[in-house]
Amino acid sequence: MLRSISVTIISIVLTSVFLGCSENPEDKAAKEIRAGVDQALGDVASKADYTSASQKLEGVLSRNQRDAGEKAVPGLLAAGNITLGQAEMMKANLGSVHKGINDRIESLSQTVREAADIELQKNTLEQLAESTEKQLETLKETLNGTSDSNSVEARLAQVNIKIEQLKGQIADLDNKLGQLKQKENEIQTQADTKFRKADLASGDQASELKQEGYDLLMSKNNYYVDIQELTDQIDDLQSRIDLLAPLKDRLERSRRLLAEKIANIQDVPERTDINEQIDDLRSRYQASLTAVNDSAAKLLERLQAYQAQVNGVASVFEASREEYLKKARRGVLSRDTTDAAIAQCYYGTGRLLSESQRFLLDNGERVASLATAADDSVNDKMTSVIEFCTTTSQEWRSQAMENLDSAIQAFDELTGQIRGDDQARCAVLKSELLAVHTKRSLADEMGSLDVYDAAVTKIDELTTAVAECDEDFSTSSLARFITEGVYYIPSLKTEEIIVKKEEPEEEPAEPGQMPGQEPGKADPNSLW
Repeated sequence: MLRSISVTIISIVLTSVFLGCSENPEDKAAKEIRAGVDQALGDVASKADYTSASQKLEGVLSRNQRDAGEKAVPGLLAAGNITLGQAEMMKANLGSVHKGINDRIESLSQTVREAADIELQKNTLEQLAESTEKQLETLKETLNGTSDSNSVEARLAQVNIKIEQLKGQIADLDNKLGQLKQKENEIQTQADTKFRKADLASGDQASELKQEGYDLLMSKNNYYVDIQELTDQIDDLQSRIDLLAPLKDRLERSRRLLAEKIANIQDVPERTDINEQIDDLRSRYQASLTAVNDSAAKLLERLQAYQAQVNGVASVFEASREEYLKKARRGVLSRDTTDAAIAQCYYGTGRLLSESQRFLLDNGERVASLATAADDSVNDKMTSVIEFCTTTSQEWRSQAMENLDSAIQAFDELTGQIRGDDQARCAVLKSELLAVHTKRSLADEMGSLDVYDAAVTKIDELTTAVAECDEDFSTSSLARFITEGVYYIPSLKTEEIIVKKEEPEEEPAEPGQMPGQEPGKADPNSLW
Protein backbone atom coordinates (compact mmCIF):
# COMPACT_ATOMS: atom_id res chain seq x y z
CA MET A 1 0.00 0.00 0.00
CA LEU A 2 2.76 2.44 0.93
CA ARG A 3 4.55 1.66 -2.35
CA SER A 4 1.40 2.35 -4.41
CA ILE A 5 0.76 5.62 -2.54
CA SER A 6 4.33 6.74 -3.12
CA VAL A 7 4.16 5.82 -6.82
CA THR A 8 0.94 7.79 -7.21
CA ILE A 9 2.32 10.89 -5.50
CA ILE A 10 5.55 10.81 -7.48
CA SER A 11 3.63 10.39 -10.73
CA ILE A 12 1.39 13.37 -9.95
CA VAL A 13 4.37 15.57 -9.19
CA LEU A 14 6.20 14.54 -12.33
CA THR A 15 3.13 15.11 -14.49
CA SER A 16 2.87 18.66 -13.22
CA VAL A 17 6.56 19.22 -13.81
CA PHE A 18 6.82 17.94 -17.34
CA LEU A 19 3.58 19.19 -18.90
CA GLY A 20 4.23 21.55 -21.78
CA CYS A 21 7.88 20.63 -22.28
CA SER A 22 9.31 21.75 -25.57
CA GLU A 23 12.24 20.15 -27.27
CA ASN A 24 15.03 22.36 -25.90
CA PRO A 25 17.95 20.52 -24.19
CA GLU A 26 16.60 21.14 -20.69
CA ASP A 27 13.12 19.87 -21.47
CA LYS A 28 14.44 16.96 -23.50
CA ALA A 29 16.58 15.85 -20.57
CA ALA A 30 13.61 16.33 -18.24
CA LYS A 31 11.51 14.09 -20.46
CA GLU A 32 14.21 11.44 -20.40
CA ILE A 33 14.26 11.58 -16.61
CA ARG A 34 10.50 11.35 -16.48
CA ALA A 35 10.54 8.29 -18.70
CA GLY A 36 13.20 6.75 -16.47
CA VAL A 37 11.13 7.45 -13.36
CA ASP A 38 8.02 5.97 -15.00
CA GLN A 39 9.93 2.81 -15.89
CA ALA A 40 11.47 2.56 -12.39
CA LEU A 41 8.11 3.02 -10.69
CA GLY A 42 6.64 0.46 -13.04
CA ASP A 43 9.31 -2.07 -12.04
CA VAL A 44 8.60 -1.37 -8.38
CA ALA A 45 4.83 -1.52 -8.72
CA SER A 46 4.63 -4.61 -10.95
CA LYS A 47 7.66 -6.68 -9.96
CA ALA A 48 8.90 -5.12 -6.70
CA ASP A 49 12.28 -5.00 -8.48
CA TYR A 50 13.89 -2.23 -6.45
CA THR A 51 17.47 -3.03 -7.43
CA SER A 52 16.84 -2.90 -11.17
CA ALA A 53 14.62 0.17 -10.80
CA SER A 54 17.28 2.03 -8.82
CA GLN A 55 20.12 1.11 -11.20
CA LYS A 56 18.16 2.10 -14.30
CA LEU A 57 17.03 5.40 -12.80
CA GLU A 58 20.53 6.29 -11.61
CA GLY A 59 21.78 5.66 -15.14
CA VAL A 60 19.15 7.99 -16.61
CA LEU A 61 19.95 10.67 -14.02
CA SER A 62 23.69 10.50 -14.64
CA ARG A 63 23.10 11.12 -18.37
CA ASN A 64 20.51 13.88 -18.07
CA GLN A 65 20.82 15.56 -14.68
CA ARG A 66 23.11 18.36 -15.79
CA ASP A 67 20.96 19.34 -18.80
CA ALA A 68 17.69 19.02 -16.87
CA GLY A 69 18.83 21.36 -14.10
CA GLU A 70 16.21 21.85 -11.42
CA LYS A 71 13.75 19.75 -13.40
CA ALA A 72 15.81 16.74 -12.36
CA VAL A 73 14.78 17.18 -8.70
CA PRO A 74 11.73 14.84 -8.83
CA GLY A 75 13.86 12.14 -10.39
CA LEU A 76 16.51 12.56 -7.70
CA LEU A 77 13.87 12.30 -5.01
CA ALA A 78 12.34 9.28 -6.70
CA ALA A 79 15.74 7.56 -6.68
CA GLY A 80 16.07 8.11 -2.94
CA ASN A 81 12.51 6.98 -2.31
CA ILE A 82 13.09 3.75 -4.23
CA THR A 83 16.07 2.88 -2.02
CA LEU A 84 14.10 3.71 1.11
CA GLY A 85 11.19 1.64 -0.20
CA GLN A 86 13.56 -1.26 -0.82
CA ALA A 87 14.67 -1.13 2.82
CA GLU A 88 11.07 -1.16 4.02
CA MET A 89 10.24 -4.09 1.72
CA MET A 90 13.27 -6.04 2.92
CA LYS A 91 12.26 -5.36 6.50
CA ALA A 92 8.74 -6.62 5.80
CA ASN A 93 10.16 -9.77 4.19
CA LEU A 94 11.94 -10.63 7.43
CA GLY A 95 8.59 -12.00 8.60
CA SER A 96 9.10 -15.12 6.47
CA VAL A 97 12.60 -15.47 7.93
CA HIS A 98 11.11 -15.29 11.43
CA LYS A 99 8.79 -18.16 10.52
CA GLY A 100 11.72 -20.24 9.27
CA ILE A 101 13.60 -19.69 12.52
CA ASN A 102 10.52 -20.49 14.59
CA ASP A 103 10.08 -23.70 12.58
CA ARG A 104 13.71 -24.61 13.20
CA ILE A 105 13.31 -24.01 16.96
CA GLU A 106 10.20 -26.18 16.90
CA SER A 107 12.26 -28.87 15.16
CA LEU A 108 14.91 -28.59 17.88
CA SER A 109 12.20 -28.76 20.51
CA GLN A 110 10.83 -31.91 18.91
CA THR A 111 14.23 -33.63 18.88
CA VAL A 112 14.79 -32.65 22.52
CA ARG A 113 11.40 -34.07 23.44
CA GLU A 114 12.13 -37.27 21.53
CA ALA A 115 15.48 -37.62 23.29
CA ALA A 116 13.78 -37.02 26.62
CA ASP A 117 11.17 -39.66 25.80
CA ILE A 118 13.80 -42.22 24.89
CA GLU A 119 15.80 -41.34 27.99
CA LEU A 120 12.70 -41.84 30.07
CA GLN A 121 12.17 -45.28 28.59
CA LYS A 122 15.83 -46.19 29.02
CA ASN A 123 15.96 -45.07 32.62
CA THR A 124 12.72 -46.84 33.28
CA LEU A 125 14.04 -50.16 32.06
CA GLU A 126 17.33 -49.70 33.93
CA GLN A 127 15.38 -49.22 37.09
CA LEU A 128 13.20 -52.20 36.25
CA ALA A 129 16.30 -54.34 36.01
CA GLU A 130 17.21 -53.42 39.57
CA SER A 131 13.82 -53.74 41.12
CA THR A 132 10.55 -54.39 39.34
CA GLU A 133 8.48 -53.61 42.37
CA LYS A 134 10.33 -50.38 43.09
CA GLN A 135 9.89 -49.29 39.47
CA LEU A 136 6.23 -50.20 39.57
CA GLU A 137 5.74 -48.03 42.61
CA THR A 138 7.70 -45.21 41.02
CA LEU A 139 5.59 -45.34 37.85
CA LYS A 140 2.37 -45.27 39.83
CA GLU A 141 3.54 -42.27 41.80
CA THR A 142 4.56 -40.49 38.61
CA LEU A 143 1.21 -41.10 36.99
CA ASN A 144 -1.10 -40.54 39.94
CA GLY A 145 1.20 -38.85 42.41
CA THR A 146 1.30 -38.93 46.17
CA SER A 147 -0.65 -35.69 45.98
CA ASP A 148 -2.73 -34.18 43.19
CA SER A 149 -0.27 -31.35 42.55
CA ASN A 150 2.57 -33.74 41.67
CA SER A 151 0.77 -36.14 39.39
CA VAL A 152 0.77 -36.21 35.59
CA GLU A 153 -3.00 -36.49 35.70
CA ALA A 154 -3.33 -33.39 37.86
CA ARG A 155 -0.93 -31.37 35.76
CA LEU A 156 -2.72 -32.45 32.59
CA ALA A 157 -6.05 -31.44 34.10
CA GLN A 158 -4.64 -28.01 34.96
CA VAL A 159 -3.35 -27.56 31.41
CA ASN A 160 -6.71 -28.57 29.93
CA ILE A 161 -8.54 -26.11 32.18
CA LYS A 162 -6.17 -23.32 31.15
CA ILE A 163 -6.60 -24.13 27.44
CA GLU A 164 -10.39 -24.08 27.76
CA GLN A 165 -10.22 -20.72 29.55
CA LEU A 166 -8.10 -19.28 26.73
CA LYS A 167 -10.46 -20.69 24.10
CA GLY A 168 -13.38 -19.03 25.89
CA GLN A 169 -11.57 -15.68 25.81
CA ILE A 170 -10.87 -16.15 22.09
CA ALA A 171 -14.55 -16.88 21.44
CA ASP A 172 -15.56 -13.64 23.19
CA LEU A 173 -13.02 -11.64 21.19
CA ASP A 174 -14.07 -13.36 17.93
CA ASN A 175 -17.65 -12.24 18.59
CA LYS A 176 -16.51 -8.64 19.10
CA LEU A 177 -14.31 -8.85 16.02
CA GLY A 178 -17.21 -10.04 13.90
CA GLN A 179 -19.34 -7.12 15.05
CA LEU A 180 -16.60 -4.63 14.18
CA LYS A 181 -16.05 -6.16 10.76
CA GLN A 182 -19.78 -6.00 10.10
CA LYS A 183 -19.73 -2.27 10.94
CA GLU A 184 -16.71 -1.80 8.69
CA ASN A 185 -18.50 -3.59 5.83
CA GLU A 186 -21.56 -1.41 6.32
CA ILE A 187 -19.40 1.71 5.99
CA GLN A 188 -17.82 0.26 2.83
CA THR A 189 -21.28 -0.38 1.40
CA GLN A 190 -22.34 3.18 2.18
CA ALA A 191 -19.19 4.53 0.55
CA ASP A 192 -19.74 2.39 -2.56
CA THR A 193 -23.28 3.72 -2.81
CA LYS A 194 -21.95 7.28 -2.67
CA PHE A 195 -19.45 6.57 -5.43
CA ARG A 196 -22.09 4.95 -7.64
CA LYS A 197 -24.34 7.97 -7.17
CA ALA A 198 -21.40 10.21 -7.95
CA ASP A 199 -20.85 8.37 -11.22
CA LEU A 200 -24.45 9.16 -12.20
CA ALA A 201 -24.24 12.79 -11.06
CA SER A 202 -22.25 15.68 -12.41
CA GLY A 203 -20.62 18.92 -11.35
CA ASP A 204 -20.67 19.92 -7.70
CA GLN A 205 -23.13 17.20 -6.79
CA ALA A 206 -20.76 14.51 -8.08
CA SER A 207 -17.84 16.08 -6.22
CA GLU A 208 -19.84 16.24 -2.99
CA LEU A 209 -20.92 12.63 -3.32
CA LYS A 210 -17.34 11.51 -3.96
CA GLN A 211 -16.11 13.51 -0.96
CA GLU A 212 -18.79 11.92 1.20
CA GLY A 213 -17.63 8.53 -0.04
CA TYR A 214 -14.00 9.35 0.77
CA ASP A 215 -15.01 10.60 4.24
CA LEU A 216 -16.81 7.31 4.86
CA LEU A 217 -13.72 5.35 3.78
CA MET A 218 -11.54 7.44 6.10
CA SER A 219 -13.90 6.68 8.99
CA LYS A 220 -13.10 2.98 8.47
CA ASN A 221 -9.67 3.65 9.97
CA ASN A 222 -11.24 3.87 13.44
CA TYR A 223 -12.64 0.35 13.03
CA TYR A 224 -9.37 -0.87 11.50
CA VAL A 225 -7.49 0.08 14.67
CA ASP A 226 -9.97 -1.77 16.89
CA ILE A 227 -10.06 -4.76 14.52
CA GLN A 228 -6.25 -4.90 14.49
CA GLU A 229 -6.14 -4.70 18.27
CA LEU A 230 -8.69 -7.52 18.68
CA THR A 231 -6.90 -9.60 16.04
CA ASP A 232 -3.59 -9.17 17.86
CA GLN A 233 -5.20 -10.09 21.16
CA ILE A 234 -6.71 -13.22 19.58
CA ASP A 235 -3.31 -14.10 18.06
CA ASP A 236 -1.68 -13.61 21.46
CA LEU A 237 -4.22 -15.89 23.16
CA GLN A 238 -3.83 -18.48 20.40
CA SER A 239 -0.04 -18.34 20.74
CA ARG A 240 -0.46 -19.09 24.45
CA ILE A 241 -2.63 -22.06 23.55
CA ASP A 242 0.02 -23.15 21.03
CA LEU A 243 2.66 -22.93 23.75
CA LEU A 244 0.53 -25.09 26.05
CA ALA A 245 -0.21 -27.66 23.33
CA PRO A 246 3.29 -29.28 23.39
CA LEU A 247 3.06 -29.54 27.19
CA LYS A 248 -0.36 -31.14 26.89
CA ASP A 249 0.93 -33.57 24.26
CA ARG A 250 3.92 -34.42 26.41
CA LEU A 251 1.75 -35.02 29.48
CA GLU A 252 -0.72 -37.14 27.51
CA ARG A 253 2.13 -39.09 26.00
CA SER A 254 3.69 -39.54 29.44
CA ARG A 255 0.35 -40.65 30.86
CA ARG A 256 -0.09 -43.19 28.07
CA LEU A 257 3.45 -44.51 28.36
CA LEU A 258 3.27 -44.76 32.11
CA ALA A 259 -0.08 -46.55 31.99
CA GLU A 260 1.25 -49.01 29.41
CA LYS A 261 4.36 -49.74 31.46
CA ILE A 262 2.35 -50.25 34.61
CA ALA A 263 0.12 -52.69 32.74
CA ASN A 264 3.12 -54.52 31.32
CA ILE A 265 4.72 -54.92 34.71
CA GLN A 266 1.51 -55.94 36.42
CA ASP A 267 -0.17 -58.09 33.80
CA VAL A 268 2.60 -59.66 31.66
CA PRO A 269 4.20 -62.59 33.48
CA GLU A 270 6.92 -63.18 30.92
CA ARG A 271 8.77 -60.18 29.61
CA THR A 272 11.46 -59.92 26.98
CA ASP A 273 15.04 -59.69 28.07
CA ILE A 274 15.30 -56.31 29.82
CA ASN A 275 19.02 -56.03 29.15
CA GLU A 276 18.47 -56.27 25.38
CA GLN A 277 15.84 -53.56 25.61
CA ILE A 278 18.18 -51.37 27.59
CA ASP A 279 20.97 -51.79 24.99
CA ASP A 280 18.55 -50.86 22.21
CA LEU A 281 17.33 -47.78 24.05
CA ARG A 282 20.89 -46.68 24.80
CA SER A 283 21.71 -46.85 21.10
CA ARG A 284 18.56 -44.92 20.16
CA TYR A 285 19.27 -42.36 22.86
CA GLN A 286 22.77 -41.66 21.53
CA ALA A 287 21.29 -41.22 18.04
CA SER A 288 18.71 -38.79 19.44
CA LEU A 289 21.47 -36.73 21.12
CA THR A 290 23.26 -36.53 17.76
CA ALA A 291 20.00 -35.29 16.22
CA VAL A 292 19.72 -32.62 18.91
CA ASN A 293 23.26 -31.41 18.17
CA ASP A 294 22.57 -31.34 14.42
CA SER A 295 19.31 -29.45 14.93
CA ALA A 296 21.00 -26.88 17.19
CA ALA A 297 23.77 -26.41 14.62
CA LYS A 298 21.23 -25.81 11.85
CA LEU A 299 19.40 -23.33 14.07
CA LEU A 300 22.63 -21.43 14.66
CA GLU A 301 23.19 -21.27 10.89
CA ARG A 302 19.68 -19.87 10.43
CA LEU A 303 20.27 -17.26 13.11
CA GLN A 304 23.59 -16.23 11.58
CA ALA A 305 21.88 -15.88 8.20
CA TYR A 306 19.18 -13.79 9.89
CA GLN A 307 21.88 -11.58 11.39
CA ALA A 308 23.32 -11.01 7.92
CA GLN A 309 19.87 -10.22 6.51
CA VAL A 310 19.03 -7.72 9.23
CA ASN A 311 22.41 -6.04 8.83
CA GLY A 312 21.75 -5.99 5.09
CA VAL A 313 18.44 -4.20 5.58
CA ALA A 314 20.14 -1.76 7.94
CA SER A 315 22.80 -1.10 5.32
CA VAL A 316 20.11 -0.28 2.74
CA PHE A 317 18.55 2.19 5.18
CA GLU A 318 22.04 3.64 5.68
CA ALA A 319 22.66 3.75 1.92
CA SER A 320 19.39 5.62 1.43
CA ARG A 321 20.32 8.07 4.17
CA GLU A 322 23.81 8.60 2.78
CA GLU A 323 22.37 9.15 -0.70
CA TYR A 324 20.13 11.92 0.59
CA LEU A 325 23.01 13.43 2.59
CA LYS A 326 25.34 13.28 -0.40
CA LYS A 327 22.85 15.04 -2.63
CA ALA A 328 22.20 17.65 0.03
CA ARG A 329 25.94 18.28 0.54
CA ARG A 330 26.51 18.58 -3.21
CA GLY A 331 23.63 21.02 -3.50
CA VAL A 332 21.75 18.70 -5.83
CA LEU A 333 18.83 18.71 -3.39
CA SER A 334 18.18 21.20 -0.62
CA ARG A 335 18.63 19.98 2.93
CA ASP A 336 15.03 20.94 3.67
CA THR A 337 13.96 18.53 0.95
CA THR A 338 15.95 15.62 2.37
CA ASP A 339 15.64 16.18 6.14
CA ALA A 340 12.37 14.27 6.49
CA ALA A 341 13.71 11.27 4.58
CA ILE A 342 16.98 11.26 6.54
CA ALA A 343 15.11 11.29 9.84
CA GLN A 344 12.89 8.48 8.62
CA CYS A 345 15.95 6.43 7.60
CA TYR A 346 17.39 6.76 11.09
CA TYR A 347 14.07 5.78 12.62
CA GLY A 348 13.65 2.86 10.22
CA THR A 349 17.07 1.52 11.19
CA GLY A 350 16.44 2.03 14.90
CA ARG A 351 13.06 0.30 14.82
CA LEU A 352 14.44 -2.55 12.68
CA LEU A 353 17.29 -3.26 15.10
CA SER A 354 15.11 -2.81 18.16
CA GLU A 355 12.55 -5.34 16.91
CA SER A 356 15.25 -7.73 15.67
CA GLN A 357 17.14 -7.78 18.95
CA ARG A 358 13.92 -8.53 20.80
CA PHE A 359 13.24 -11.41 18.37
CA LEU A 360 16.70 -12.85 19.05
CA LEU A 361 16.37 -12.49 22.81
CA ASP A 362 12.97 -14.19 22.82
CA ASN A 363 14.31 -17.11 20.82
CA GLY A 364 17.43 -17.29 22.95
CA GLU A 365 15.17 -17.66 25.97
CA ARG A 366 13.21 -20.41 24.20
CA VAL A 367 16.41 -22.33 23.51
CA ALA A 368 17.58 -21.77 27.09
CA SER A 369 14.31 -23.31 28.27
CA LEU A 370 14.93 -26.32 26.03
CA ALA A 371 18.50 -26.61 27.30
CA THR A 372 17.28 -27.14 30.85
CA ALA A 373 15.49 -30.31 29.68
CA ALA A 374 18.35 -31.59 27.52
CA ASP A 375 21.25 -33.85 28.33
CA ASP A 376 24.46 -32.14 29.45
CA SER A 377 26.30 -33.63 26.47
CA VAL A 378 24.28 -31.49 24.03
CA ASN A 379 24.22 -28.29 26.06
CA ASP A 380 27.36 -26.93 24.38
CA LYS A 381 25.61 -26.56 21.03
CA MET A 382 22.56 -24.92 22.53
CA THR A 383 24.75 -22.70 24.67
CA SER A 384 26.38 -21.46 21.44
CA VAL A 385 22.93 -20.53 20.14
CA ILE A 386 22.05 -18.75 23.38
CA GLU A 387 25.34 -16.84 23.45
CA PHE A 388 24.92 -15.82 19.80
CA CYS A 389 21.43 -14.48 20.49
CA THR A 390 22.62 -12.59 23.56
CA THR A 391 25.74 -11.09 21.95
CA THR A 392 24.02 -10.08 18.70
CA SER A 393 21.04 -8.58 20.49
CA GLN A 394 23.39 -6.49 22.65
CA GLU A 395 25.16 -5.18 19.54
CA TRP A 396 21.83 -4.37 17.88
CA ARG A 397 20.54 -2.68 21.03
CA SER A 398 23.49 -0.29 21.03
CA GLN A 399 23.10 0.43 17.31
CA ALA A 400 19.33 0.82 17.64
CA MET A 401 19.76 3.37 20.42
CA GLU A 402 22.27 5.36 18.36
CA ASN A 403 19.94 5.48 15.35
CA LEU A 404 16.92 6.37 17.47
CA ASP A 405 18.89 9.21 19.07
CA SER A 406 19.85 10.46 15.60
CA ALA A 407 16.25 10.17 14.41
CA ILE A 408 14.94 12.12 17.41
CA GLN A 409 17.56 14.82 16.91
CA ALA A 410 16.71 15.02 13.20
CA PHE A 411 12.99 15.27 13.92
CA ASP A 412 13.71 18.01 16.49
CA GLU A 413 15.70 20.00 13.93
CA LEU A 414 13.04 19.40 11.28
CA THR A 415 10.32 20.72 13.57
CA GLY A 416 12.31 23.90 14.07
CA GLN A 417 12.61 24.42 10.30
CA ILE A 418 8.89 24.32 9.58
CA ARG A 419 7.17 27.69 9.36
CA GLY A 420 3.53 28.38 8.63
CA ASP A 421 2.45 24.77 8.17
CA ASP A 422 0.89 23.31 11.33
CA GLN A 423 -0.12 20.10 9.58
CA ALA A 424 3.44 19.36 8.53
CA ARG A 425 4.80 20.24 11.95
CA CYS A 426 2.22 17.97 13.58
CA ALA A 427 3.19 15.08 11.29
CA VAL A 428 6.84 15.47 12.28
CA LEU A 429 5.94 15.63 15.98
CA LYS A 430 4.00 12.37 15.63
CA SER A 431 6.97 10.78 13.91
CA GLU A 432 9.25 11.88 16.72
CA LEU A 433 6.73 10.59 19.27
CA LEU A 434 6.93 7.12 17.72
CA ALA A 435 10.74 7.25 17.73
CA VAL A 436 10.88 8.30 21.40
CA HIS A 437 8.35 5.61 22.31
CA THR A 438 10.56 2.99 20.64
CA LYS A 439 13.54 4.38 22.54
CA ARG A 440 11.65 4.20 25.82
CA SER A 441 10.79 0.53 25.25
CA LEU A 442 14.40 -0.23 24.33
CA ALA A 443 15.70 1.58 27.41
CA ASP A 444 13.29 -0.43 29.54
CA GLU A 445 14.64 -3.69 28.11
CA MET A 446 18.21 -2.51 28.66
CA GLY A 447 17.51 -1.42 32.23
CA SER A 448 18.74 2.12 31.48
CA LEU A 449 16.65 3.98 34.05
CA ASP A 450 18.01 7.47 33.27
CA VAL A 451 17.40 7.03 29.55
CA TYR A 452 13.95 5.59 30.26
CA ASP A 453 12.99 8.49 32.53
CA ALA A 454 14.23 11.03 29.98
CA ALA A 455 12.22 9.31 27.26
CA VAL A 456 9.09 9.37 29.43
CA THR A 457 9.54 13.11 29.98
CA LYS A 458 10.07 13.67 26.25
CA ILE A 459 6.95 11.62 25.43
CA ASP A 460 4.91 13.82 27.78
CA GLU A 461 6.23 16.94 26.05
CA LEU A 462 5.55 15.60 22.56
CA THR A 463 2.11 14.29 23.53
CA THR A 464 1.17 17.77 24.74
CA ALA A 465 2.53 19.37 21.56
CA VAL A 466 0.68 16.92 19.30
CA ALA A 467 -2.55 17.39 21.23
CA GLU A 468 -2.27 21.15 20.63
CA CYS A 469 -2.00 20.72 16.85
CA ASP A 470 -4.38 17.78 16.49
CA GLU A 471 -7.65 18.06 18.37
CA ASP A 472 -8.49 14.41 17.64
CA PHE A 473 -5.19 13.07 18.96
CA SER A 474 -6.54 11.94 22.35
CA THR A 475 -8.85 9.41 20.66
CA SER A 476 -6.45 8.38 17.89
CA SER A 477 -4.74 5.03 17.42
CA LEU A 478 -1.37 6.70 17.99
CA ALA A 479 -2.50 7.97 21.41
CA ARG A 480 -3.69 4.49 22.41
CA PHE A 481 -0.46 3.01 21.16
CA ILE A 482 1.59 5.43 23.27
CA THR A 483 -0.53 5.27 26.42
CA GLU A 484 -1.91 1.73 26.39
CA GLY A 485 0.77 -0.18 24.47
CA VAL A 486 -1.56 -1.99 22.08
CA TYR A 487 0.09 -4.63 19.91
CA TYR A 488 0.67 -2.84 16.65
CA ILE A 489 2.81 -0.01 15.29
CA PRO A 490 1.07 2.51 13.02
CA SER A 491 3.15 2.95 9.86
CA LEU A 492 4.23 6.52 9.15
CA LYS A 493 3.89 7.56 5.52
CA THR A 494 6.90 9.74 4.83
CA GLU A 495 5.12 11.44 1.97
CA GLU A 496 2.81 13.05 4.55
CA ILE A 497 5.71 15.02 6.07
CA ILE A 498 5.77 18.35 4.22
CA VAL A 499 8.63 20.71 4.96
CA LYS A 500 7.90 24.32 4.07
CA LYS A 501 9.48 27.65 4.84
CA GLU A 502 7.39 30.74 5.56
CA GLU A 503 6.88 32.37 2.18
CA PRO A 504 5.02 35.40 0.81
CA GLU A 505 1.46 34.85 -0.34
CA GLU A 506 1.49 32.98 -3.64
CA GLU A 507 -0.31 33.71 -6.85
CA PRO A 508 -2.81 31.05 -7.99
CA ALA A 509 -1.07 28.14 -9.73
CA GLU A 510 -1.19 27.86 -13.48
CA PRO A 511 -2.92 24.85 -15.04
CA GLY A 512 -0.70 21.75 -14.70
CA GLN A 513 1.47 23.50 -12.06
CA MET A 514 1.76 22.57 -8.38
CA PRO A 515 1.13 25.39 -5.82
CA GLY A 516 4.36 27.13 -4.86
CA GLN A 517 6.10 25.85 -8.01
CA GLU A 518 7.64 28.07 -10.62
CA PRO A 519 6.51 27.33 -14.18
CA GLY A 520 8.54 24.40 -15.53
CA LYS A 521 10.14 23.64 -12.12
CA ALA A 522 9.51 20.79 -9.72
CA ASP A 523 8.45 21.32 -6.14
CA PRO A 524 10.92 19.05 -4.32
CA ASN A 525 8.95 19.23 -1.07
CA SER A 526 5.87 17.71 -2.64
CA LEU A 527 7.22 14.18 -2.23
CA TRP A 528 7.34 14.57 1.55
